[in-house]
Amino acid sequence: MFSVEFQKKLEAANNTKWASKLSESELETMLWLVGEFGHGGCNIIEVIEKHVKEIAQPRPACERAFTALKALQKIVSGTRTDIGKIKHQIEETPCYSV
Repeated sequence: MFSVEFQKKLEAANNTKWASKLSESELETMLWLVGEFGHGGCNIIEVIEKHVKEIAQPRPACERAFTALKALQKIVSGTRTDIGKIKHQIEETPCYSV
């Protein structure tokens, strides 16, 4: 489905390797799910924001995942970005030390 060059790019990164061989149907399903989260995710994000420190305390990656969820919600809401900005935002997310 993807160009060979783009598929290799996806395969080379840990965070996108899983998507490198998605079919059109699987991609459509994933995008639909992202849209579903994005349109209804505000309430979920508010709840997580209230409890992120206690949730993330034993698992520092949780806060990075939460930052990614917020970015997804913004993209679905119309905020455009690129992979460089998103990576920077995720990498700058402070993780709680255990």
